[in-house]
Amino acid sequence: MKLRNTAIALGVSVATALGLSLLKVNKPIVIGSTFVVTSAGFILSRRNKGKKDIEYQLTEEEWEYVEILRNYDEKLSQEEWQEKYAIRTKKDWKKLEKELNKEWKEMWSRKPPTKLELIEESKRELSDNSDPLEKIKLPEFDCSFSSVSWKDLGLSVRCSNILIRTGFNTLTDISGLRFTSFLEIKNMGSKAAGELFYVLNKKGFIPHQLISDLDAAYPELREQCNDLINKEKTDLEDLAKELQELFENLLGGHEEYLKVMDWQRENLALLEVQQFQKSLKSNSCFRMLYALGKLAFKYDELNDNKTRELGDPEVQNMLKYKRHIRAVGKEDSIDFAFTLGNCVQNIPVPELLSFYPGQKTISSLFNSISELLINETIKPLMQGEIREVRGILGQSGQMPIRLRLLNKNEKEESREKWTCGLPADSEIILVDVPDTNGYFANEPESYQYTRKTFPKSLWTNSSTTSLTNFNLRGNEAHPCSLDAFYICLSQNTNYLRYVDPSDKDLNKVSNWATIVILLVIAEEIEIGISKVDIVIEKDLLEKIKDIYYSVSVVKTLKEWVSLKLKSSDNEQLESTWCIGENKFVSYCRYQNIDSFLNDVEWGVISNIISSSWENSISKKETAKLREAKLAWEKQESDIDSEDKEKLDVVFNGNNQQYVLSKEAKGNYESKPLTGEALLTKLKCTKEDSDIWTILERCSHCHYEIEGDNYEVDYEAFLEAVVKAKGVQLSDIKIKAYSEIQLIVLAYDLAKHVKMSALYQYIVTELIKQKVEITKAFAISKRLDLKVQYGQIIETDYITNYISEDNSDDEAEARLVGNELINKISEYKEGENYDLDIIEECRYFAYDNGGNELVSPFEFLCAVSEFKNIKAEDVDISGFNLEELARKVERELNGKQKYDYVDFIAYADIDELEFYALCKNFKFQVDVLEVKESPDGCIS
Repeated sequence: MKLRNTAIALGVSVATALGLSLLKVNKPIVIGSTFVVTSAGFILSRRNKGKKDIEYQLTEEEWEYVEILRNYDEKLSQEEWQEKYAIRTKKDWKKLEKELNKEWKEMWSRKPPTKLELIEESKRELSDNSDPLEKIKLPEFDCSFSSVSWKDLGLSVRCSNILIRTGFNTLTDISGLRFTSFLEIKNMGSKAAGELFYVLNKKGFIPHQLISDLDAAYPELREQCNDLINKEKTDLEDLAKELQELFENLLGGHEEYLKVMDWQRENLALLEVQQFQKSLKSNSCFRMLYALGKLAFKYDELNDNKTRELGDPEVQNMLKYKRHIRAVGKEDSIDFAFTLGNCVQNIPVPELLSFYPGQKTISSLFNSISELLINETIKPLMQGEIREVRGILGQSGQMPIRLRLLNKNEKEESREKWTCGLPADSEIILVDVPDTNGYFANEPESYQYTRKTFPKSLWTNSSTTSLTNFNLRGNEAHPCSLDAFYICLSQNTNYLRYVDPSDKDLNKVSNWATIVILLVIAEEIEIGISKVDIVIEKDLLEKIKDIYYSVSVVKTLKEWVSLKLKSSDNEQLESTWCIGENKFVSYCRYQNIDSFLNDVEWGVISNIISSSWENSISKKETAKLREAKLAWEKQESDIDSEDKEKLDVVFNGNNQQYVLSKEAKGNYESKPLTGEALLTKLKCTKEDSDIWTILERCSHCHYEIEGDNYEVDYEAFLEAVVKAKGVQLSDIKIKAYSEIQLIVLAYDLAKHVKMSALYQYIVTELIKQKVEITKAFAISKRLDLKVQYGQIIETDYITNYISEDNSDDEAEARLVGNELINKISEYKEGENYDLDIIEECRYFAYDNGGNELVSPFEFLCAVSEFKNIKAEDVDISGFNLEELARKVERELNGKQKYDYVDFIAYADIDELEFYALCKNFKFQVDVLEVKESPDGCIS
């Protein structure tokens, strides 16, 4: 069937010419490149002095000179021209040569018009008597034509280069230009301009009427371009036949093809018809076949037919699975892979190209990225941007990948070498995947195979482009408990540390540097408790995941270790990393950091961490390792001291708290120490193993507050230490706690303050203002507590109790009901609810350590419950809640805060670290709306 019949069968106009790119082939059109000058000033009058014998023959260079300036329209041979214009002797030539030199100089002294000048000239108004050739003008092409290049049109190399040198790169650039404007372009000439116009007409971009006007104004031009016209016509007819054969094979034969075509004319909605026709006008065989296959699927669905198997498996996969993934390589290894189908989805996204060798995972990788692009979890990429993404590749998504949009030159190279078959207008994203150690192809540490397989022209150079990092982690598996990863990692490290000498297969002990790093990582994720409030569980798990993501890939593990080493002082390097000269400890094995790093088995660490993470996800595996760890620790404790010295184990002393007795207080009454005297005293107290708590050091340096109750002045003591050491808060590093442990510490401190101080301050302030007891209950229910520690964590509202009631079963029961009301009504001033009365009514709460603290809120709940009063029904509109909240917050953040922090963080901690902890904790009292108030009261 001819091209015309094919177009009618598809329901589209013949005017939409099917381009040369339909069959994924390049068929260039070759056109002559004669230099043409049209200026009338270059035409000399003919000189005919009669026929005489020609005595002087022009040289090749002289004849080329003549052809350009005097033979541009007649195209005479050299002999014919010399005879016609009487150039017979050398004297005749010298006379003419002077004229030609003058014309040549004038021609090249004129500057050719610029792109902007040509565009402005085309906007000039024409008079009625203007030359008909000047009225021939291209239509206006909007920005949608900016993707149409000269290569897509099939222009000759000469014509394309002339346009590009002038600044015209796409069809939009020549929008509205006159034919005569092209003649003004240097080296363009009428034939090259005619080539452009005739090709645009054949491709359906300009109407036939414009070409008819051009033929009338310039009759000889069509004949000059005749070869081009005939070649294009033949190619299109051949392509139409091949294209129809492709269509029929796709749908299952000629009859099936006609059925679908007949059906679509009667049954498709107007919008569907327009979309279908748009694909046929796209000049892309890829888009045409996809549109036709989609149409066939709809035909089968609406006619209750079994969905057909299309003749093209790529189109079949695109319709069934959204995309086809084409991989090129051998066996389990591939050289490159790319997607086909992303660009034709309802929400078009770029196609993907990767040189990742993993054939078994490339499909899931491409499908995941494509879907994340479609639903815009991964936002559209800008040209030149590199997006680093985690959460897709790796056992738990810890392996990073980089996404980059290919530029125009890279896309052309890709279509020629790798992604053949994709539409010319489709964008392509390069998916840069590192090797198993996390190194990308452009990094010298990467595997040689990776560097060899990945084309250097597409290497992603992150040093010149900013990276956008974000995680796509969602509902992936996580440890079965907060301490599961720590349990599994520490026990797997134990297996690696100790080898049974009787087992000949396990006689190689791993390098000690490897063990040290595993121990440091285990300490970093150690929480110390397996269950905490649900409000912080998510935060802690995220921190654990962040650490796992950092240390499970060799590249990021090296960066993590390097950062830790860099931030460690000499004492830490010795005590934690075994690096140094044994000034602080006696077990260092490495003289410097380089010797330590050279001894590390990075792959072993990565494998241990990955297997431990996998173990921690399973409750069964975690339970096994938990039991093994307990048995291992028991076995270690049973080893006698002589054997224990042979083990490379560092045992920390148990945390203890020493309280200074009242009798001892008198021995230290003196002025507070400052400066060098303070530092000297601190050094001495630290050398005394019996004196090591902050409270005792504070007292030994004579920082006490005068009064009936013994109390130390933490704030003055710490400020004096900071001043003596000459440090800034920003310079102090917390070494005693990991980031995860600081989160737990923040929540424990917040709960302790909520129970022991918040409501006590609220009640005390309300008593000062003589607020009635039930109104005090309503006010206290509208105040709640949050805590922030630096930039690490900000708590949600803290629950009212640290733990369940830990009181002795034999303790006296609380007063309730009438007994409670009678007790608080014994006073002349009315109901009394100061802290002493609350204590007499035996309202206490207990922290995790069993410490007894007065519980004003629970007391107020009991009173209001007996009186059947609801907090939301009490009118407190005249009371300034915001002012009370600010006042209580100032109290909590005052000197009392140091005592709270010491109560929770009582371990052997440096004064500066304790100072930094206290300064970074901030208590915040919020005023709640009624709907946000805590639920009821806990009895």
